[in-house]
Amino acid sequence: MKGHHDGVISDQAVRKRICTNVQNQEAAMENSDDIRLIVKIAQLYYEQDMTQAQIARELGIYRTTISRLLKRGRDQGIVTIAINYDYNENLWLEQQLKQKFGLKDVVVVSGNDEDEETQLAMMGLHGAQLLDRLLEPGDIVGFSWGRAVSALVENLPQAGQSRQLICVPIIGGPSGKLESRYHVNTLTYSAAA
Repeated sequence: MKGHHDGVISDQAVRKRICTNVQNQEAAMENSDDIRLIVKIAQLYYEQDMTQAQIARELGIYRTTISRLLKRGRDQGIVTIAINYDYNENLWLEQQLKQKFGLKDVVVVSGNDEDEETQLAMMGLHGAQLLDRLLEPGDIVGFSWGRAVSALVENLPQAGQSRQLICVPIIGGPSGKLESRYHVNTLTYSAAA
């Protein structure tokens, strides 16, 4: 090969390699500085709840640059935003139930590791809030019996009178002994009060 000696590299090739290495190092340093700045801005914004304007003033950078670097941090995976899995799963399940059964609204309450009484109370609270959102003045609301319905009724706002709801029992109580507070007539009366 012309101009090439065994194991000898020309001065021009050496200069080219050195220049390329320097450019790569400068790019890495610039990238490293950018990453350091992105991390700093992300910590101020997400962990210390500073506004973009406050960060811009503190760092002496334009607010638009702060916004751009926050986006770059998300795009490059430096910043990740996670949604609480339990709620995310519940929202997905709510949407599935709503579509499958043609329901107006659905609330799925996570049971997690709470005891039965806590789960029942949470179910009653969320059920009452849902029912309160759905009810219109003059609606007829049918009640059955049991602990779950009791938990719901206990959490209903005093809506029976103010909304002019008609509260009716839809089934009788079970055969055998039942605590009166879970009986359909007791619950219907309480809901109407």
